[in-house]
Amino acid sequence: MMPCTVDSVTQHVPAGVAAIITPWNVPLVMISQKLAPCIVAGSTCVIKPTELCSITAYLFTHILKEAGVPDGVVNFVFGTGEKAGEPLVRHKDVRVVSFTGGTKTGGRIGAVAGAMNKRVYMELGGKSPSLVFDDCDLHHAVATGIRSIYHNQGEICMAASRHYVQRSIYQRYLELFRQKTIGKLKVGNPEDPTTYFGALASQTHVEKVTSYIRKAQQQGATVEFLVDPNDPEIIKVSSDGRLTIKGFENGFFVAPTLITNIRQDSEVVQEEIFGPVVCVMPFDTEEEAVELANDTVYGLAASVWSLDQQRLDRVMQQINAGTVWSNTWFAINFAMPFGGFGSSGNAREFGLWSMEMFSELKTISHNRYNRPVLD
Repeated sequence: MMPCTVDSVTQHVPAGVAAIITPWNVPLVMISQKLAPCIVAGSTCVIKPTELCSITAYLFTHILKEAGVPDGVVNFVFGTGEKAGEPLVRHKDVRVVSFTGGTKTGGRIGAVAGAMNKRVYMELGGKSPSLVFDDCDLHHAVATGIRSIYHNQGEICMAASRHYVQRSIYQRYLELFRQKTIGKLKVGNPEDPTTYFGALASQTHVEKVTSYIRKAQQQGATVEFLVDPNDPEIIKVSSDGRLTIKGFENGFFVAPTLITNIRQDSEVVQEEIFGPVVCVMPFDTEEEAVELANDTVYGLAASVWSLDQQRLDRVMQQINAGTVWSNTWFAINFAMPFGGFGSSGNAREFGLWSMEMFSELKTISHNRYNRPVLD
């Protein structure tokens, strides 16, 4: 091997123009967490927010202007994926694509950008499991389990939509789950500070969520809608979980839904619903719990509930997910990388990993010895 006669350093240089495409569930958060590292890296961007909630992004443009961001550094384009998103990805000046959204759309973006040799970072769907062992703090596990699926009406990529509970505590878990949900999670007007559970994003999304509920019913599963039948604000609970709320009769409300007695291979267990629907299923052994948790194309996040530290270490190491928590959920450390395995995408965001998304790594080598490198 030839001896090294040069001094070398690496540099992160701006990647150029980035296309940033964001979803509708937490629109301002998604824009902010991508925009900040893009600017810090010295790159510019064109942001295409979802057409379902463009007003948030539009108002954000005024904030950027007031903050003194130079013209041309941050740009917005509004429209559908077909008319705005895909042309943006295809544009010759776009070098990096950062996308958060559904797996199907991500596959289309990846195909288009990959064919043009563009760098693509995708944070996609999830079907996160929660593994509850019989030596856990059960009340804590149940309370957090409820939040992990019904927070933001289940419209969150890390929602724990599969709860696997050790058989010895399975029935007790279900009893507590019902007790802590029915009459406790107020459904209704999102502007009311006492409301926990609001409407879904659109009529189209209501149709998607309730289609999975109907599938579960057709497959013979036990489907429960965890609302108080005596709640004066709830006018009607439909057979597929749609709610008619007093004063919001045309709202896109779906009840917090609990599904049991369902097969592991059901579409309801395997596919991302992105709504307030949880499947709670029993397991017997630690090995079975890990196998069930990993029986999915997704790998975004997972939770493990136990007071046995050795068990936690064993199980967490075996779960195929980008983030695994013990005895909690959604405890985000913004200094650590966030992203998924498999169909949950390939991106790693937050901290230094976000900088890598919007920069190119360059090697600078100097011949310090004033002689030919090769004699």
